[in-house]
Amino acid sequence: MITVQATGFRELEQQITAIQRTQLPYATMVALNKTGSGMMTKVRATMGEVFDRPTPFSLKKVAIGHWAKKTEPWLDIGLGITPSTSIVEGSHLEPHVPGFPTHRRAKGAENWLRRGGFLRANQWLMPARDYPLDRYGNVRGPTMQKMLADMDVYSRAQYNAAIRRTRAARGKYMWGTMTSRRGRPFSGIFEIQGGNANWERGTWKLRMIAVDKAPTYEKRFNFIGIGQKYANTHLLPNLRSAVENAIRTMR
Repeated sequence: MITVQATGFRELEQQITAIQRTQLPYATMVALNKTGSGMMTKVRATMGEVFDRPTPFSLKKVAIGHWAKKTEPWLDIGLGITPSTSIVEGSHLEPHVPGFPTHRRAKGAENWLRRGGFLRANQWLMPARDYPLDRYGNVRGPTMQKMLADMDVYSRAQYNAAIRRTRAARGKYMWGTMTSRRGRPFSGIFEIQGGNANWERGTWKLRMIAVDKAPTYEKRFNFIGIGQKYANTHLLPNLRSAVENAIRTMR
């Protein structure tokens, strides 16, 4: 999380008149919020340089958690779980930010699979190498949801899902364990050609595989450094401009 406060402006305070000081709280609020908006734009633009095709979901996570007010001259900007939460911890981008662990937290589907008894606590889910992903390199949400429904994960986890329970015979995804050519067993989600009713004769295609090591990420997104550098460069000029505009338009 980045916190920007309106402090350290003694030189500017010495240069302004008493009338200007009466406008300073309002001008400070305007300057901080303008700086915050610029920070969001800068950080989102940098995401496009660091990551390959960042999703709209990821871009929206760069959010202002607290906008400055006249009586509260500070703002927070973070990678919130929701646009109103300015934190880094818990964000899906956390593993990319310097100073935070490089392994990601469990995703929603992984938590359901653990609760349903499919995944162990030390296992993670990864797409198979030949699995078709969306244009952002992810498994589509509705597809992942259908996999879980076909496997009856929600009922096994005692979750009253809004989605209607799909009978195994009508589904096409199934959890299974096979042995590799090297003789090593592996488990995951398979797509059955002809549906699960044809599981004995149909072709099994691996779609998601369970791995014993938490995925780590090498790409670093210096979110805090980028934001602080932008604030250090633009906050004081924005404050000068806001004070001048407040004086010019005061009644």
